[in-house]
Amino acid sequence: SIYEQSSVLISKPQVLVHAYTQAMLLSLLFIKPTHVTLFGLGGGSLALCLHRAFPQLIIRAVEVRGAVIDVAYRYFSLPHSARLQVTHAEVNDYLTSAPVGSTDIILSDLYHQYGMDSLQLKHDYIKRCYDLLSAEGWLVLNYHELPMASSPVVQAIVALFVEVYQCTVPSGNWIILCGKSTMSTSRGVLTQRAKELEQLIANPLTPHFKQLMRLKVSP
Repeated sequence: SIYEQSSVLISKPQVLVHAYTQAMLLSLLFIKPTHVTLFGLGGGSLALCLHRAFPQLIIRAVEVRGAVIDVAYRYFSLPHSARLQVTHAEVNDYLTSAPVGSTDIILSDLYHQYGMDSLQLKHDYIKRCYDLLSAEGWLVLNYHELPMASSPVVQAIVALFVEVYQCTVPSGNWIILCGKSTMSTSRGVLTQRAKELEQLIANPLTPHFKQLMRLKVSP
């Protein structure tokens, strides 16, 4: 496989090595979450970064592969903490039973050894994620390429979410950020917020914010 499943800088595990993981945290510009859900754990770099930067934040990670969970704890500095709850389950099964409106941000990074999980391209998956989010929640999706505007997943996104943005990173990944409520904050305020936030999380955000634009889909 050409896909690297995860990467953690052992000397500074809070630093996000992959640019796409940094870009996924642009969602923090739009909402101050109390609860974040990660679909796909990998080495746990996103979970660890959020856990260190936000002492009050509750984080739920859902991972289908038990071996991945074991490796994240054993080798990648994933903390044992009451604020970080790791669930060994299929994401679809979790979505079926999870309380509606119970999380503020979903970071969806579902990949296996051969590439992206096709679940991230399904209309029903987007709808279930929408239902899991709080009223002002954000869904963030990591795609290895931008889905076609006519695809079911893009049609589901634009039908359900009020705010939809796209951001590409040097690796070629596309990050799609989907908000449930209208965002009125100016670009200037968000630029300043990005500068402040990247100091807090000790990872670059401003370069990715400059690449952020609305996802345009022709009617």
